[in-house]
Amino acid sequence: MFKSVKTYLVIALIMLIAGSSFAGEYKKYQVKSGKVVYKMSGNAEGETITYWDDYGYKEVQFSKTKTKIWGMTNEENKTVLTLGSEVYTWKEGDDKVYKAANPAAEIWEEENYDEKDVEEFSFKAMESLGFKKTGEEKLDGKLCDVYEGMGKIWIWKKNGIGIKTDLTVMGIHIISDLVDMELDIKVDKKLFKYPENLTIVDETNMQEMMEEQDSSDEEMSPEEIEEAKEAAKQMLKGLFGK
Repeated sequence: MFKSVKTYLVIALIMLIAGSSFAGEYKKYQVKSGKVVYKMSGNAEGETITYWDDYGYKEVQFSKTKTKIWGMTNEENKTVLTLGSEVYTWKEGDDKVYKAANPAAEIWEEENYDEKDVEEFSFKAMESLGFKKTGEEKLDGKLCDVYEGMGKIWIWKKNGIGIKTDLTVMGIHIISDLVDMELDIKVDKKLFKYPENLTIVDETNMQEMMEEQDSSDEEMSPEEIEEAKEAAKQMLKGLFGK
């Protein structure tokens, strides 16, 4: 299922970019707090609900999806919790929480981005994924910037929130529509916690992650692991750095 994982990574990055706004300490949204709900259709059906506070420094996304690819159906209930430079992911029924770095947050903080810089970051990120701004359209009465590449993305000009994505990645067609939005709301702090009864698997231990996913039979030396981590970080800096 590697291809489907890659597809979701691309879509997740696109949605991250769509919400990007400010900087300094990692911030993702122009609005301090809120809730958005997206309905998915196409090869993936389901719903994602996202809450955030502190301009996205704290964010949690609950997704319940059914994906149909290559004659197979996969159902998944997943939670992704972002706390600044750290991301925690777990699935319903699992006994583990996977901890990873948020490279965008790390780079923004290291490079001390301001609002103008992050806007430029967003344009560079879109371009790196093959998207170009093609104009403006009204969608559900909201004036949006439109980006086109491997599909089409509508981003509300008023606050930078993604209104719709219609993407085809590696033959997989996924549509995501904003169906509910609440802004400047009080968000329960309990939402921004991971289950303490589950085992945390640190993604920085790449060998452990590879063994968990059965993705390779070869071991990596500690030096190779560090080289791979640094190469990934430098690649992101090359795309989005000042």
